[in-house]
Amino acid sequence: MTKKIQTFAKHSYVQGRLDEKTVTQIADHLNRRELKDYIRLLKQQHNRTSVIVVTPFPLQGAAKENISRLFPGKELLYTTDQTMISGIRIIDNDREYEISLNKILHDIMNHITIYD
Repeated sequence: MTKKIQTFAKHSYVQGRLDEKTVTQIADHLNRRELKDYIRLLKQQHNRTSVIVVTPFPLQGAAKENISRLFPGKELLYTTDQTMISGIRIIDNDREYEISLNKILHDIMNHITIYD
């Protein structure tokens, strides 16, 4: 991967957000291999600047404020997963944190299976 592609990826973000116009202009001038590297770098940057929060139901004001204080300067993306029953899953770059009834029950079942 060249320094040129890394520089393009850095300049594709304006005030922490991806600038579509800049991305389009850059992408139009790259060959296929450079474009693949460029997209990979953009995804890595997006993963570093955003956090995915998964809950079984939509979060309300106070809960969202508490989570945003944990991750200052990052974009929070909220999704729901009704199969969770209860709890929360937070995905921050390469780290995943999960506290949920599903995970606890799954861990108990694994423990019982191993030591039974």
